[in-house]
Amino acid sequence: MLDKKRGVDVMTILESISQKTSKILRVILTIDITLIAVLAFVQVIFRYILNWPGHFIDELISLCAVWLYFMGSVNASVEEKHINARMLEIFTDNVKVIAGIRLFAALASFLIAAWLTYWGYDYLLYSVRKWKTSVVLGYPLILYESAVFICFLPMTFFAFVEICKYFKIYKNNKSNGVEI
Repeated sequence: MLDKKRGVDVMTILESISQKTSKILRVILTIDITLIAVLAFVQVIFRYILNWPGHFIDELISLCAVWLYFMGSVNASVEEKHINARMLEIFTDNVKVIAGIRLFAALASFLIAAWLTYWGYDYLLYSVRKWKTSVVLGYPLILYESAVFICFLPMTFFAFVEICKYFKIYKNNKSNGVEI
């Protein structure tokens, strides 16, 4: 996919974006999971040593867990390590057939992710309208609810990147070092 006017390989740019995003996500996920562990430790100290329930920590852990889940899903999309069943591929060694199957799967992933992104945007608008707050700390629940839209947006983008990758393999009939 060479842009003839500028001489820029679009796939190289998309792969560069994927690599940078993956590095940033690993840092965010590491911070998030560390924060959850620290909060859980503090919760144990409060609850069993100080005999204080500390319900605010439950809310903070829940918030971090929601973001951990969704950001982990984005990371799986970036690294193409999301759940898939490649049963049809065991019947052939033909690169074009395998790329075609994966292209179809990537297209289905893209369409579903785009639909969920649209739904997430609608949910975000609903959250803004309602402006619900948490019970204990009183922070806006949009901090939870925005995760759906914010994380499905890059998942949709990376599904598109996967479509481009497998289309290129399908069109050229060679994997060029891509694991097939």
